[in-house]
Amino acid sequence: MKNTVIQLANVNKRFGALQAVRNVSFEIQRGQVCGFLGPNGAGKSTTIRMVMSILLPDSGSITVLGGSALDAKDRIGYLPEERGVYRKMRVADFLRFIAKLKGISRNDADTRIRAWLERVELPGVSQKRCEELSKGMQQNLQFIASVLHEPPLLILDEPFSGLDPREPPFAEFRGAPVERKWNHYFIFHASNGASGGFMRSGPAHSQGRKSFG
Repeated sequence: MKNTVIQLANVNKRFGALQAVRNVSFEIQRGQVCGFLGPNGAGKSTTIRMVMSILLPDSGSITVLGGSALDAKDRIGYLPEERGVYRKMRVADFLRFIAKLKGISRNDADTRIRAWLERVELPGVSQKRCEELSKGMQQNLQFIASVLHEPPLLILDEPFSGLDPREPPFAEFRGAPVERKWNHYFIFHASNGASGGFMRSGPAHSQGRKSFG
């Protein structure tokens, strides 16, 4: 159990007459990259929001890092489906603000911000306002905000929105064991990636796993 970072058991969620998630059960172990695969409306984002305690399940149980996501919030990096940047702030100020919320000192924050902007090939945008960035640049910025505090668990919802998955930073997740590069755990909702939990059209079910080369 100590290597299980996320566990869902018989989770259900209904919105009025709509059964959005039905009897979903799965586990994610330390060092795994896991993706939810399925069409729109299959319940992938709803499941991720329940994992994050943004929504509560109607029944079933969810454990994240040994408790709830709320208890472990400073140990989780979360990239939501919706844009979450402060549009009028400058890029560096926005990332410093996020870093401060996570308890990172100004000097450490600036070092990490410079390194990450280089890593995603955006070294010249630190003084631009967030609203001046393209959709893809904003997605990269939001990704940086989710990893600045070096969390042991990343939960990414639609991480490739506006991005080419063959480019940084997500290209780094392909072709080598996760623990060699990040020593983190991942769960993300995407149609590209490593192992997958399949969700068919309609209410989400746990549909097994498949490994991708």
